[in-house]
Amino acid sequence: MHPLTEYPRPAMRRDSYENLNGLWQYAITASAQRPAGWDGEILVPYAPECRASGVGRTLQPGQWLHYHRYFAPPAGMGGRVLLHFGAVDYACAVQVNGHLVGGHRGGYWPFTLDITAQLNGTGRNSLWVAVQDPTGHGTQARGKQTLQPGGMFYPAQSGIWQTVWLERVPENYIQSLTVTPDYDACTVTVKAHTSAPGGAANLWAVVRAGGVTIAEDWGSDEADQDGEVTLHIADEYFFPWSPDTPFLYDLTVGTTQGEEEQFDTVHSYFALRKWSCAPDARGVLRFCLNDKPILLNGLLDQGYWPEGLYTPPSDAAVERELSEVKALGYNLLRKHAKIELQRWYYHCDRLGLVVWQDMVNGGSKYNLWFVTYLTNVLQPLMRRLPDKAALWGLLSRGSESSREEYRRELEDTVQALRCHPCVGCWVPFNEGWGQYDAAGAVQAIRALDDTRLVDEASGWYDQGGGDVYSLHNYFYPLRVRPQTRAVALSEYGGMAHAGARAAPQDLRLRHSQKPGGADRPVQKNAAGHGAAAAAKGAFGAGIHPADRRGGRGERSVHLRPHRHQAGRQRRPFGERRPCRGVCKGGKIKRLWRVLRSAPNAFSQKELLQEMPFAVAIPPVRRQFWKIRRFSRIANIKIYFPLKMARAHAEAI
Repeated sequence: MHPLTEYPRPAMRRDSYENLNGLWQYAITASAQRPAGWDGEILVPYAPECRASGVGRTLQPGQWLHYHRYFAPPAGMGGRVLLHFGAVDYACAVQVNGHLVGGHRGGYWPFTLDITAQLNGTGRNSLWVAVQDPTGHGTQARGKQTLQPGGMFYPAQSGIWQTVWLERVPENYIQSLTVTPDYDACTVTVKAHTSAPGGAANLWAVVRAGGVTIAEDWGSDEADQDGEVTLHIADEYFFPWSPDTPFLYDLTVGTTQGEEEQFDTVHSYFALRKWSCAPDARGVLRFCLNDKPILLNGLLDQGYWPEGLYTPPSDAAVERELSEVKALGYNLLRKHAKIELQRWYYHCDRLGLVVWQDMVNGGSKYNLWFVTYLTNVLQPLMRRLPDKAALWGLLSRGSESSREEYRRELEDTVQALRCHPCVGCWVPFNEGWGQYDAAGAVQAIRALDDTRLVDEASGWYDQGGGDVYSLHNYFYPLRVRPQTRAVALSEYGGMAHAGARAAPQDLRLRHSQKPGGADRPVQKNAAGHGAAAAAKGAFGAGIHPADRRGGRGERSVHLRPHRHQAGRQRRPFGERRPCRGVCKGGKIKRLWRVLRSAPNAFSQKELLQEMPFAVAIPPVRRQFWKIRRFSRIANIKIYFPLKMARAHAEAI
């Protein structure tokens, strides 16, 4: 059994490739020492916490997760053998044939180890990986993982969760590749770092469009380990990338030092596109792609799968889901609190889906009473709260080591994903989780990559920097004025979706979960509506945490009659007005009821017309009307949640 067999790094491909996914031995112990025995088998690259791994155990802080398998090196002789890990959460040490070859910290970023010297010259080499993951007990990036899932937080996952593979490369090989297109100049600049001194001399690069060579050139013969080639794209081959026409150029880069059989060649791709902000005829700032205004209409993607948590069941499932998103009319995904597999971004590049990429949030334990609940209620007052040193403790960045860790994670994220044309905006902070010195984060991003937009602080604690005036709106009527930055409604609502009425219950049974209220007797409505209420109860009251997509209220909400409606004769629910009790009374009373009942941007009538099932979330008065008018000023709408097709697809 070998899941995810496709080459895992499309932006830097080689012909030599040996996939190590499959069944490994595993053990969970209290010691870092190699275990005397193994607990069983685990399917790599799935975390032990998920069903797909075949384990179903949670790694606790302080415990060690051990992996072991035997492997044969890739075919061929000479050169170097590299061991690649797509991602291991969180800290790991790696041994080959009993020798330590290296380690890594950071649960979302790839790393590579040269294991040539540790190989034993046979086809049976031992590989042992030991992992620790503190989850919420550390300050590392962890996204929405928690050991106590619920609400808007999801089950923790640990260990190897992306592909592990081997490559055989020449002694002088390309270690890193940086490709920087220039839309205005019609050029692409290729920079390569090689392993050997002088290895980048006479570096060469070729660009192809549709299989036709359109540009080629050589670098300097005086280059050392860092070579550079700039190629010009002729006007007749100038094809800009956009969601409507996602054209990708093929790129091949190679070395020329040593004997011919020792040349290294890698294959990549790039696109010509340009992001900017410019005023329209009325002076309203708009997001512009290739100097043309674009309305970004998208979804918030948290990237959890029912069976694999962070890891998809297959590359085909990823492609199918992204194709469905595009078919539904969206052109944007905001990748929220997670970094995906490289092939996920490759499919977005190919399909024409723009990605706004969050930096994965970390820091010490969150003070949710402050950064989420109090700030949401008092958002008009606290939206621009300064993220100065006096508040770093409240924002979970009180220690210097935590802040330094974030700076490393930010740089690693930009370096890992800058090769993907689909990434159009960096989001360093979300709703204050682990936020500090947002202005400094923007400067750091600009220094690393000045070709993309920056949403300095998505939601609140906005310091006035970056390119985006970013709003999250769940509880207040939406009022927007043009700003000195382009306006984005980057979160709102809180919808759940299932393709068939029985699907959520099927998912619950597969995960052996009973959501709260699942066994509660259905409260019948007024006379004549008991059958309809019973039908609603067939699936209401909740779905598996991995399938929940939403904001403050991420669960499906079972409709129950208002206390004032008991015994009254009513028209069919979809034809009457929403419950008046939600909209009556003073602002404080109404806000309290909204907070308790998981508000949605849609009125109940609109929601029932849009969704093929009987779930509705009480509205804030007139909010849906205001959001429809919002597109006159705003440039982006991100619906909460993304995965409209996933629950249905997984259920069947």
